[in-house]
Amino acid sequence: MRFFAKGQIGAKRSLTPEGFLVCHDVPIARVGQQIYSAYEVPVEANMVGEIFIDRTAEEVFREETVASFNGKPVTIEHPAEFVSPGNWRALSAGVTMNARAGQGIDGDVILADLLLTDREAIRLVTEDDIREVSAGYEADYEQIEPGRGVQRNIIANHVALVAMGRCGSRCAIGDTDMAKKTPFIDRIRNAFKSKDEAAMEEALKDAPTTDADEDE
Repeated sequence: MRFFAKGQIGAKRSLTPEGFLVCHDVPIARVGQQIYSAYEVPVEANMVGEIFIDRTAEEVFREETVASFNGKPVTIEHPAEFVSPGNWRALSAGVTMNARAGQGIDGDVILADLLLTDREAIRLVTEDDIREVSAGYEADYEQIEPGRGVQRNIIANHVALVAMGRCGSRCAIGDTDMAKKTPFIDRIRNAFKSKDEAAMEEALKDAPTTDADEDE
């Protein structure tokens, strides 16, 4: 999808004449396993209170699931209740557009363009480097065994801007400001929490060098 922009502020971001921020090619949902705490989903937890939920490519890229993201609001954090006509004006910070299945190296995610129209949302992305996103949706769940289940029939309600999402850094707005990069230890915690192996490997590449390493 093409946007009329007055200026490009990175390969993945541009500004409209009004000052709205367009975030291009944002991964908003991914295939794979995610971890939940007890009572977050209708699946019995394991002995340590964890629930591992699998999302297959067949479910994530289901035509109805991908289409359900189009036109859905972008919010700042997840709201206490789903966005509806009654609360849309108070909660919406932008709109999700052009949702589609990723290709090639993005073959594990749904991509979308986010048009941010709210001043605070734009500031969070451009100044505070709040770039991760987290989808809010309804879904059905099938329990495989205690602590493990499968997610089906995903229908989106919103896409939230968050500091640390369950999807990990795989689902984030591009063109990060390296001067404001998330601290190393926070990146490690985030990757561990979300079971995001790619994010863990990326964080470990940037591990601080010790004095011993410098002497070698």
